[in-house]
Amino acid sequence: MHIAGVVAIVGLVFWLAPLQPVKFLASAANFNGRRPYAWAFLLGLLQAHWTYTGFDGSAHMAEETRDPRRTAPWGMVIAVAISGVVGYLLLIALTLAIRSIPQVLAAKDAQGNPVPAAIVILETALGAKFGNAMAALASVAMWFCGLSCVTSASRAVYSLARDRGMPFAGLMQRVNTKHGTPGAAIWAVVAASMAAMAWTGAVPIVTSLSTVALYLAYIIPVALGLRARLCGSTWPGLALWTLGRWGVPVNLISLLYTAFICFVLIMPPNQLAAKTLGGVLAALGLIYAMEVRRKYQGPKWAWEQKSGSAWRN
Repeated sequence: MHIAGVVAIVGLVFWLAPLQPVKFLASAANFNGRRPYAWAFLLGLLQAHWTYTGFDGSAHMAEETRDPRRTAPWGMVIAVAISGVVGYLLLIALTLAIRSIPQVLAAKDAQGNPVPAAIVILETALGAKFGNAMAALASVAMWFCGLSCVTSASRAVYSLARDRGMPFAGLMQRVNTKHGTPGAAIWAVVAASMAAMAWTGAVPIVTSLSTVALYLAYIIPVALGLRARLCGSTWPGLALWTLGRWGVPVNLISLLYTAFICFVLIMPPNQLAAKTLGGVLAALGLIYAMEVRRKYQGPKWAWEQKSGSAWRN
């Protein structure tokens, strides 16, 4: 759906829409006339990080994948690569199709609410008929994004509960006999998402909150892996998929870039996301100290491999 949708939008824009010449990227875009539009375009790419998530889904779904030690890493790499290619194609097409930046920014619906820029660009470039059709296609793709986030998050909750790494572990590790899915974990993720939206009162803040939290969660094992490499651990040698001598440089770049992008995503006007994330981390730390710490022994397979004894029920 995502790839086909992007191909359809990009194809129609380049085929039907009157496009600006590429040389406009060299024209001034701000009041002092010193910065070209290309600079603003590069800064605007930071917006993609608000939705550049889901690359961790391959890791969360590893237990439901064949040969996960080899295929899950490739799934993450391919997800990022494909998203980068088709995403930049979409951004370039929409940028070239803009007729008037003030018109895009000032567009409002009948109730006076701002209209998303992509919808305004598509409607003005392709006409109301094709523009609305492409906007509907994008909405369906966003719905699938939400479903994939619920799926991956529920699998993380289930796996932690199975190893007694979270409260209500007995309930969260239950698998529905009819559908073969962790029903309680799925509904817990949905309830937490709705509570976050009710608290923040705005979808963009929820998006930045979830994006920052995801980047932080994703970078923790990268940091631990780097520490293991630098400490001479034999763990990297057991990997079936490895970057070899490039592993340490990529780890360092990942850590620095994640710190930078997390700072960008909690800058004003997203300070509420930063405060909310701080509260969530404090609550999770309290839950860990009071309950999870005395119950959690680590993953079942790792405990049995390390101790040589059976898992304590």
